[in-house]
Amino acid sequence: MHIYVIIPVFNRQEYTRLCLQSLHQQDVQGFTIIVVDDGSTDNTSEMIREQFPEVICLLGDGNLWWVGSINMGIRHALTLGQPDDYILVINDDLTVPSNYISSLINAAAQKPKAIIGSVETLQTSPSIIKNGGTRVNWKIAKGKKINRGLPLDQFAEGTLVKVDRLTGRGTLFPSVVFREAGLYDEVHFRQCGDPELPLRANFKYGYPLFISYDAVVISYPGKGKSVNDKKNYTLSDFHEYFFGIRSHFNIKDKYWIAHNIAPNKFWFIRYYAFNLMRIIGRYLTRLRLRPAKG
Repeated sequence: MHIYVIIPVFNRQEYTRLCLQSLHQQDVQGFTIIVVDDGSTDNTSEMIREQFPEVICLLGDGNLWWVGSINMGIRHALTLGQPDDYILVINDDLTVPSNYISSLINAAAQKPKAIIGSVETLQTSPSIIKNGGTRVNWKIAKGKKINRGLPLDQFAEGTLVKVDRLTGRGTLFPSVVFREAGLYDEVHFRQCGDPELPLRANFKYGYPLFISYDAVVISYPGKGKSVNDKKNYTLSDFHEYFFGIRSHFNIKDKYWIAHNIAPNKFWFIRYYAFNLMRIIGRYLTRLRLRPAKG
């Protein structure tokens, strides 16, 4: 098997450099890295050419966003690869330990027909789980993070946990998934469409979703400026919260996820309605009409 690593980038040269450096230091080699630079103006592509000449760098025009960039990389990988190859989707604001690729290879050997995600930790506490996967109660559209805050060494080597949701933060696909289920939905999503494809592949094509607890991605602590990180909202956050391209609570995105995976109309209506109520409730319970004093 051959692995193609797809990384979308935009104006985060230092993050990109550190991500590529960690991939360059893997204990196995022979995989191909494809970076899609969607119009960076901070010389990211020049840095890649100078410091990582083995990396394939594709250029966008600034209008691809995350979904379009990932799809460009996947299409290129599919032209190069064979049916039994794998494609790894990962963001540039992550670094990985030296056994990351070999851990994914081992996990794929255990579950060759599965889509396999990564367990996430933080740079400030790399041995503690930040995101160990999500289980979803589909009847009420409620997700629950599992194993958050637990030490990684509590889990035996080779641990694979079945989950209901995967993102673009280190997810390994058998390339046949894209040939059978299609690519990411760039008609209805621009930035936050990464959970939709694994769900569609799972619901409609039977590909199970797992997270390997040996395959660790390490993220940087958030600074709380994004609408996704805020503990409280004001009325000025309304549009960004419900309709922002980068918002995890975008109600259009939630609509199309439900639409694309729903087995029937009743399931779609119920799931989207519960999701919508939860998103609205989250905003209202955190709404502050007046800024806090002090």
